[in-house]
Amino acid sequence: MANELLHSAADTAATVLDRLGFLRSRFIRNGALRVVCYHGVCADADAGAPWVPSYFVSASRFAEHLALLQRFGRVVPVAEYLSQSDGRRDEACIAITFDDVAACTMQHALPVLDAYGMRASFYVSTGHARSGHLFAADVLHLIRSQPELVSAGVLRALAALIRDPARHKLMTLDAQQTLLAEAEAMVRRRADRSIVDALRCVNWGEVRLLAARGHEIGGHTVDHAILGKQSAGVRREQIAGCRDDLVREIGSQPVGFAFPNGGPGDFDETDAILLREHGFSYALTTQPGPVTHESDRFALPRSGVGQGHSAGMLAVELSGMLDGRRRRQSGWDAPEQAAKPRPPVSGQSGTPIDDPRESASMRREEYAVLDRLLAMCNPVRTLEIGMANGGSTLRICAHLQAHSGGLHTAVDPYQFATDGWAGRGAARVERAGLAAHLEVIARPDYLALPELVARDCRFDFILIDGWHAFDFTQLDLFYADLLLRPNGVLAIHDTNWPAVYRACRFLETHKPYERIGPPLHVTYASLAARVGRRVGQVIRGPAAMRAARARRHEWFALAAYRKTADHQVPNDYYASF
Repeated sequence: MANELLHSAADTAATVLDRLGFLRSRFIRNGALRVVCYHGVCADADAGAPWVPSYFVSASRFAEHLALLQRFGRVVPVAEYLSQSDGRRDEACIAITFDDVAACTMQHALPVLDAYGMRASFYVSTGHARSGHLFAADVLHLIRSQPELVSAGVLRALAALIRDPARHKLMTLDAQQTLLAEAEAMVRRRADRSIVDALRCVNWGEVRLLAARGHEIGGHTVDHAILGKQSAGVRREQIAGCRDDLVREIGSQPVGFAFPNGGPGDFDETDAILLREHGFSYALTTQPGPVTHESDRFALPRSGVGQGHSAGMLAVELSGMLDGRRRRQSGWDAPEQAAKPRPPVSGQSGTPIDDPRESASMRREEYAVLDRLLAMCNPVRTLEIGMANGGSTLRICAHLQAHSGGLHTAVDPYQFATDGWAGRGAARVERAGLAAHLEVIARPDYLALPELVARDCRFDFILIDGWHAFDFTQLDLFYADLLLRPNGVLAIHDTNWPAVYRACRFLETHKPYERIGPPLHVTYASLAARVGRRVGQVIRGPAAMRAARARRHEWFALAAYRKTADHQVPNDYYASF
């Protein structure tokens, strides 16, 4: 009920601002291209059905959107806008794009586009267009809403993914396809045929029809592969194969590309180089904001549109009023975050180090907190569980070189795996000239950490940022407690994840640790729960409000503790956590 009231109030406010002309004036004043991204347009009768993804819109809502776009400014395909002279590109324009391109779009969006005389850009995963397979996100969404579609064994095997579907985006393509192949086949066989036909990707006949009607056709990889999670060979195959499929089927070289998922860490400069090499002229991300003269052609911003966007809320998106909020929500915390190389950032020793905002990394503000923690304890021996792309590893090694000359140990079983991080973290440290301060243990934490205990290793600073399931996090905390010296500092990342939060609560209730920084918090999916927490902070007074502000604007999902003593929990002790 609270959610509905808040959404209703927001829609009303947006409608009022739109009718007053404020939003259109702001959009026109910015004089840039705003790209909006759809995925599918469903029948009005299906709007709100359990199988309809939140990133679809209904046919009538789509018509309302196009009426608004027509009123706001000129609608033009992305490639056409980018090919214009700079003078013409000072005009405020809008581009309509579709990723994945669900087949229901042909029936419910194409007639509306034709009626308004508008052309859009469609980015196709060519393997799906050929096979008719459903996208992984749609398979998991269907299983979540209709678990009877798959066998009990498949349901058990996919339990973690069903609870948190976003996890599939962290997997390599091979692992994802292997895990989901049986489930996808069952869903296509058992689900209502009309649902499968609506969710499948457009086929090649439909793609050629879109091209024949003047719409732009672009690439979206072969298998909807999130490129940043793939090996170099798979990246090349996904881009080259997509280009070759499109040339063969539509008879012309595609110029546009949309990165699947398109968020921070989902692509990098390697992919931009491959795209240029294979004839693409631009690529789209999910970074919010306008396309300007300064925008990187291979990291263009755009705004996602879904069920929650009334015409008024779409007007707010176009005005740019929500850009900052959208960047924070999606992890883009800098106005021009992109996949291109950045000027080097100097470590405390003056050694150039890479920009820390790479994939699988912390926020800039969290890195600032990490630097303060290192300065506080001035460690000689440090330990990190979960190295990934090496953003935090780099900061720690730079501090060690500048101060104590100590050694950093990083535990990550996937660091050198071709289907994991492929040595990227270690390579970053080596490029910065800090390899002498790094020891990498490429073994699982449940094997590596007991060995460190057996060797009587003790550390002054430990950072836990590994696998975030409760059992793994609890195991990491257990061994970290044995390995950390008294007065040492223990830092834990992603404490807003429920499992990590709960493990930290165990630490606070069972071990002699002093929390550094504001209280922990969990990221609630429910808007009502977030509002309730904020009300509670107001009731508790200024101290609670200051702590919440520090958590939001400084610490984010990083927590830190100082160990006050070595301590073994008594045999009969237990406290609720």
